[in-house]
Amino acid sequence: MSLRSERSSLARKLDEVIQLNSDFAKLTFDEFTAEVTKIGSIYADVANQTLRVAKESAKPLAEAASAAKAASQRKPEPAPESSN
Repeated sequence: MSLRSERSSLARKLDEVIQLNSDFAKLTFDEFTAEVTKIGSIYADVANQTLRVAKESAKPLAEAASAAKAASQRKPEPAPESSN
């Protein structure tokens, strides 16, 4: 085999190795991206559930605060005059 044909053969093999490596890298990146997307979705769901529970827990406090504020803004009723 001549030097030229050996180099040509190596070049084709090198191209194949590079292509296989590129394919592997792309597949690995795509799988990683899919997993990160799933994890992000799970975190978003947990955050939304936590926020929903916090809002529901805060409702009674908000209602009590509103009632207290409304009561404090009412004018006191005058005391009945006593007849002596």
